[in-house]
Amino acid sequence: DIPDVHQWTMEQLNEFFQQQGFEYASSLLYQYQIDGNELYKLKREDVFRLSPLKVGKTLKLWNVIEQIQQRKTRSA
Repeated sequence: DIPDVHQWTMEQLNEFFQQQGFEYASSLLYQYQIDGNELYKLKREDVFRLSPLKVGKTLKLWNVIEQIQQRKTRSA
């Protein structure tokens, strides 16, 4: 189930990504101070530009971010 992370802190968001198997997301979240609210503002090109990760991992991470963003759009 995709949660609404709008009010989540960086720590909560990081814990969610770790539980989903995306431990490597923490470098991006903490380096750019991304909390739940900021996550909804990210665009695909932002994630790829900012990410220190390899393309494959960045793409997987983006797919999860996009699912979270689309969940908010559907429930709004």
